[in-house]
Amino acid sequence: MTSVQPAACLAAAVIILSGCAQTPNAPVDRRAGDARTIRDIEIGWNRDFTRSDVERLVSRYTDDAVLMVPNVPAATGKEAIRNALKQIVQDGNFSLKLENPNIEVARDGDLAWSHGTYSASFTDPAGSRQIQDHGTYVIVYRRESDRLWKAVADIRTSSIPLTH
Repeated sequence: MTSVQPAACLAAAVIILSGCAQTPNAPVDRRAGDARTIRDIEIGWNRDFTRSDVERLVSRYTDDAVLMVPNVPAATGKEAIRNALKQIVQDGNFSLKLENPNIEVARDGDLAWSHGTYSASFTDPAGSRQIQDHGTYVIVYRRESDRLWKAVADIRTSSIPLTH
């Protein structure tokens, strides 16, 4: 029996230790799906801008978000963003379209950002002529506690030269 016991003990030790040596399962990489979700969100931005749907636009931001658009003071927080968007969309010449988004999702899955180009039109605040604008944008998204992606920073930079 003594020759069987050491072999049985050795076999049991190998089984136990092999269970300890297993690598933990890597978390599922959901970044591609999250990127598709954000692409769909940006399609929604375009639809909401076309409809001048301020409340739907505001719902896309976190409570502490910041909106930075050319020639307008930065708006921080939903109420300030709501006021800025109301002012922007009430212009009868206003339109905005986000295009060619490049989307990156952080490995931990809680932050993402998109960047691309935009085209816009609006009435010149100093006159009554219509301005055709274009430029680049970056939107930083954060996954909120309800698991929905919301914009925490929305920044646009115009490519048209300033005129005095």
